[in-house]
Amino acid sequence: MRYANVSTFLNKLEDEQVKQTAIEIAMIGINEDISEKVIDDYIWLIRVQSERTFIDDLKEQQKLAERQHDFETAAKLAIKILELEKKLKLTN
Repeated sequence: MRYANVSTFLNKLEDEQVKQTAIEIAMIGINEDISEKVIDDYIWLIRVQSERTFIDDLKEQQKLAERQHDFETAAKLAIKILELEKKLKLTN
């Protein structure tokens, strides 16, 4: 049986919500007959959650910029958010 070094992987994750999701996945009983498709699905879910969290962070930054009347930064953030949301929809 081959074991992945989960702690090394977790240390590389910066987002706490993504890290928590990875921990939950790691705690699930591992089936040695697990298919590559299932593993790919888990990886995809982690990536999507990470992207969503990043988009949410950008939206908060955009709101802050608007409250500070920094409309140029708010507009740049809006463009970035739209680009990321479009990219995320294409991967679904």
